[in-house]
Amino acid sequence: MIVAHKVASLAMALAFSGAIMLLIDRCFGSHAARAQIGRGAGLSLASLVLAVIFSMVAMIGGAALTGAARTWHQAFVVAAAAEECARWLCLLVLMRGLMTHEVGEFVAGAAAVGLGFGVIENLLYLTGSKDVLVVGALRGVLSAPAHFGFAMVSAWGLWRWLRLGEPAVLAFAALAVAILLHGAYDAGLMFWPSPEEWASHAMAAPVRAAVGLAIVGSILAITVATLLALSDFLDLSESRPSRRWDEAWMAFGAILLPLGALIALSAIGVVGYMSWSGLAFAPMLIGAGGSLALWATAIRQIAR
Repeated sequence: MIVAHKVASLAMALAFSGAIMLLIDRCFGSHAARAQIGRGAGLSLASLVLAVIFSMVAMIGGAALTGAARTWHQAFVVAAAAEECARWLCLLVLMRGLMTHEVGEFVAGAAAVGLGFGVIENLLYLTGSKDVLVVGALRGVLSAPAHFGFAMVSAWGLWRWLRLGEPAVLAFAALAVAILLHGAYDAGLMFWPSPEEWASHAMAAPVRAAVGLAIVGSILAITVATLLALSDFLDLSESRPSRRWDEAWMAFGAILLPLGALIALSAIGVVGYMSWSGLAFAPMLIGAGGSLALWATAIRQIAR
């Protein structure tokens, strides 16, 4: 049973990321784009190493902070700024090594940079978790795709700057948006009480409600920003999506829509099953459901 749980959690941690990569291949697939996926995967490892270095420096800088200030610093500087700056540098290297001027080549590589980082992070969390099924499911639907989204936002700004000649401020503004989205998501999760802490946590009910809404809002904002960046990349692309497998993609979108609603509604079931401690999962479940519904809508639009 333990082995089955680990296999299931691993599958959930990887499955949605694999579906996103297939979607990128469908929309931007070409020989050059596929060649960039390997380079992007390698750069995702480099971004992980750089992020660890930047995070260590940031932790030293914030060592004297305590309480809420320390949490904000951890979310926006140690995690978000360190990881997004590391990823931005790797995306810059990726762009400098492009073989063509086709946007699809860059998008495929950038997708591999973001998803590679997210999947590795998921696997690291799974190795240290006792509740592997919950961690695998939630991180598979939320965390790795979120890293993909942050990469898409930063990549969009870089392409606009270095390929379309728009002001450099746009690239740095896109990086700032990625940092803010990342930091807001992490801060919400850091302030949110865990299931073990729920009953004894001193946070007042209105504050809990506000933090829960912030978590849901950050998840939906990440999804919308990701889909907007992808939509603009599609408009800029010279290639057109392959018409093969359209029925399969439409079916996948049709599955995600009710699945998103089911996941969001399951927050109620979790509360009933786990008593009030189940509320600790509610924002992530609602956010995951809304995110999947948005993805479903986008996939169905692309496949038409």
